[in-house]
Amino acid sequence: MIEEYTDFLPTELAEELYSYGMDVVRGTRIPRGMWTNLNWHSSLTDGSSLVLCIRPTVELEQKIEDYLIKIGILDLSKDKRITETGAAVNIWGRGSFITSHADANYSKAVTVYLNKDWEYNHGGIFHWQNQQTGLWNSVTPFFNKAVVNGEGIPHGISPVQSDCRVSLQVFIHKLN
Repeated sequence: MIEEYTDFLPTELAEELYSYGMDVVRGTRIPRGMWTNLNWHSSLTDGSSLVLCIRPTVELEQKIEDYLIKIGILDLSKDKRITETGAAVNIWGRGSFITSHADANYSKAVTVYLNKDWEYNHGGIFHWQNQQTGLWNSVTPFFNKAVVNGEGIPHGISPVQSDCRVSLQVFIHKLN
């Protein structure tokens, strides 16, 4: 099941996450962890440009976790803490994408779009397949819009056509 939300995070938190990611890219902040899509399975990224994945500060991860608990997305009686599993601010460069796939290792994936000025023609569109109809649907990544992806839903991201698309990515893991 795919759920879409507008104005998902408190605006100040969405802006703080965007600024953090861009500060790391500009070299004015040192992240506590960083990797790229070269670490992802090659079937997801074959031909994609670079995606920079930046682990938020401990304080930012705690704010994310607290908020996801508050709104009922994260349930600590069933799910692992975000502060244990991590989150990422992803910087998608021009030409980056991810092929159609279904996340099987997570109970939920939460994506929050952080660019304030985004248009459909900038690409980076989230596409997902409705399991009942087989039809594909699209979500344009407007500021503070979120997609919560349940386990096993086929989805992908079209190539980014602007300088960068910034998003928060949280994978929610079930407790053992």
